[in-house]
Order: sequence, then structure tokens, then C-alpha cells
Amino acid sequence: MGEILGQKVVEMRKLRHITQQDLCKGICSQGTISLIEKGKMLPGIDILIALSLRLNVPITYFVEAVYLENTAIEMELLEKVEVLLRERTFEEIYQIAKNELNSESKNNWYRYYFRWLYDLCSYHTNKITIDEAIIRIATLEREAPKQELNKNYLSTRIQNSLAVLYAEKKDYTKSIFYYKKIDLDLIQTQVSFDFHSFKLKIIVNKMKTFYDMEDYDEALRQAKLGIEESIRVDRMVYMGNFYYYLGQCYEKLNYKDDEIAKQYHRARFFFEILGREKLLEVLDELKGKWFI
Repeated sequence: MGEILGQKVVEMRKLRHITQQDLCKGICSQGTISLIEKGKMLPGIDILIALSLRLNVPITYFVEAVYLENTAIEMELLEKVEVLLRERTFEEIYQIAKNELNSESKNNWYRYYFRWLYDLCSYHTNKITIDEAIIRIATLEREAPKQELNKNYLSTRIQNSLAVLYAEKKDYTKSIFYYKKIDLDLIQTQVSFDFHSFKLKIIVNKMKTFYDMEDYDEALRQAKLGIEESIRVDRMVYMGNFYYYLGQCYEKLNYKDDEIAKQYHRARFFFEILGREKLLEVLDELKGKWFI
């Protein structure tokens, strides 16, 4: 809870050759100092000021330690949420986001991130309608400061989620509008999640949208782009999806049977090695004839 702060108090106390008993006089109990040094208690600002005066260090010396502690906790939670997102565990993400919206974090980006997740997961857990989710998320994109949304590509993630939601509504014009706002070439490093997989996820979503629009040529182009990008960045996470839609596009565009079957066999290969059991079931159920 306060390990970094505790270490700093111990270091400065020993450097000044002060005992816990001497340090706590007129400030708090020796037991409180012991808990602070063990990292089991975060003191209030009044105690931090008193300790800084007695140890002859600036108050920022301890405040920064508390900030670093909070930042480490926040980063650990962000990593957990990113895993849950990949697993589409929306109920758990919803509960985390709900809690974090009530937190005292001074990180504005952190609060906007969880506001977006709260609205998105409210829809995926049937707490609000798709239209309500779109209104809330679009309002966030419009009203949140751009300097915050541009950090860690939150703006791009929000635009991607809006594009997906509009595609679910079959409002393809607005879906494509949001996809066009995303510049895939700008997705670079320095993000708290796997930006390569994120970029591929956007291509997957665009591919599905064009397929649902019956624009099979463009869906085919997106599938091939996804395969090329997956190979380039050495990320196989969506390779089965790309080959599956490649096979579907080949069917719609009347390619030869052996070419169609080849894509579905490749899709099955990647689904199997990645352990995508549900996708394997869908593949066998809908495309079983291509494996005879």
C-alpha cells in the first residue's frame, strides 16, 4: 500500500541517525511510524509535512513517493483490464470501471479511460442500449480534452469502439466515418497495451464491417492487409479470423473451390494452435463442407 514511502522514511531516518521513538515525538505514535515504514499505512498530508520538517527534507520528497506508489497500482490495474478486454470479460471490467470512476486518482487520462470502459461495458452487459452507449461515448470524445485523449491512443480506441457499435446497428455510413478518422500509421509505441494487436483488431473490425455491407472486394483487401501486417509484426492473434473472412469473400466472389477450401483450412490451423475452441465450433458448423 505504501512500500515506496515507507522505504524513504526508513532511509532518511537512518541517515539522520534518528530512532522511531524520536521521530514520532509530537507527530504520532511509534506504532504509526512502524506501520508507515513497513508500507502498511499511508499517512495524511499533516503527518507527511511534520515528518519532512523533522527529517529536514522537502515535502515533495514524500509526496512524490506516494504518487509513484499510486501510479504503480494504477498501471497494474490497467494491465489487468487490458487482459480482460482481450478475453471480453465485460462484467468484471464494468465493476472495475465503476469503482475507479469514484477513485481519487489525479490522473485525468486514467479517469477518461475508465469512463469510456464504463459506458462500453454498460452496453455489453445489457445495462444500457446501444444508442445510449453511442451517445455517451461520442460525448466523451467530443468533450474530453484532446491532450488527454491523445495519450496512449485513447481517442483512437474510442473511435474504434464507436465504429463497431454503429456497425452492429448496421449504420455503415457512420461506422466507416469513424474508421476513416483512425490513422493506422500513427499507432506507434509508448502505449500501455499491445499496440500491434490493437492495430490488427481495428483491421479485423473494418474487415467485418465491409463484409456485412456486402462490399466483398474491400473486405478481401482488409483480410489480406491483416495477414500481411500480422506477419510483419509477428502477431498471430487474429490470423485465423483473417483467413476465415478471406474464405468467405472468395465464396462470395466465386473463386475456385480449392482456393476457398485452402483459406478455411488455414483458418482452422490458427484457431487450433491458438486454442480458439468457440471459433473452431463456428467454423465446423458453418463451413464443414469444405473439410470433407
